[in-house]
Amino acid sequence: MKLRFSHALLLATALAAPPLRAANDKDAGDLLRRLAAGEPAAGASLESRLAPLFERKDLFGLGEETVAQEVRRALGGGTAPAAAVLWRALTSGATNARLLTVEVPRTAAPTEPGPGVWVSYAIVEEASHASSKAPTAAVAWYHDPGRHLEEQGGEAWHPVAATLLGGSGGAAGGPTIAVLEAAKSAGEARGVLLFEPAPGGGWTAARRIAAPAGLQDARLIGVGEGGVVLTARREPPKGMISGAPPDLFHALVLFERRSGKILAEPVVSALPDPVSAAEALLAALRRDDREGALRLCRSKDVLESLLYFSPSWKGGGRVVSATDRKLEMVYEEQGRPSLRLELAFVTPGGGGLLLDSATGRLEQGARP
Repeated sequence: MKLRFSHALLLATALAAPPLRAANDKDAGDLLRRLAAGEPAAGASLESRLAPLFERKDLFGLGEETVAQEVRRALGGGTAPAAAVLWRALTSGATNARLLTVEVPRTAAPTEPGPGVWVSYAIVEEASHASSKAPTAAVAWYHDPGRHLEEQGGEAWHPVAATLLGGSGGAAGGPTIAVLEAAKSAGEARGVLLFEPAPGGGWTAARRIAAPAGLQDARLIGVGEGGVVLTARREPPKGMISGAPPDLFHALVLFERRSGKILAEPVVSALPDPVSAAEALLAALRRDDREGALRLCRSKDVLESLLYFSPSWKGGGRVVSATDRKLEMVYEEQGRPSLRLELAFVTPGGGGLLLDSATGRLEQGARP
């Protein structure tokens, strides 16, 4: 669902504005309570409270700590709960903009799944560069009361960084602002909130980029002109091998960017792991597909060493230990002794895993 900014504010001043005066403690406390409760009208009150900040002539030269102090002073100074503030430069070509985010912890309503955060986003664009004129700032607001958990992998999001894509104007489709979002303040980014130019001016909070359903514990790898890349934990393969650690299985998720737009559907590719590689190899042997099995081994000798332990591989295995390239398991097959097997894999040419060696011995207590 697309979310629109409130109308942009066009502000200009010829002289530097003095620091914001501390808000009345009672008024600030009321505003913070309204933000924490997710009251929709609280966003407009926050805009009004912070309007003097955007009137400053030196706005685009302010550092993050100065802006954070000004925001907290406007929200009640030292007596109010500290709001988390992010102030990031977004510059590319002729584009000179800043992103301000103000984050306030939410208190859960009875009908909501749990506490989250209220985050207000202000995109500030420098609209005049003439030295003879006072700089103007076009300010567009978007207020997120924290009710989009389903689009965020079930987690509250906290902005931690931002980048401008296509800001030089060379990419078709116009610029895009990508805000990197974490599951906790100052944490590792797990998703992206995208802002795109609105048809009538200003910006639109266009969509959230997160790992698809079924993937867990996402990690953002990178955001660039080519798109968004994440890794996430995937479900283990269903087969004859059980007991593998869940964190062994990961997938790469690519949201490709074409003609200035990020595609709606991602490309999801499972990253190689020894359990999945062993499952594919042993499944081929159970089908008596020797040629298919050979393609999953480094050489014919390696396949022969595997067949030494079982010609048909009709049993099942239980993982003892596993790394990114080795698998140790106890293998049991009706009518045959239990074996402790170690399978080692290689990745020739950076592709999928191939079996490099298969060694084994009788499992302790097993009869030959």
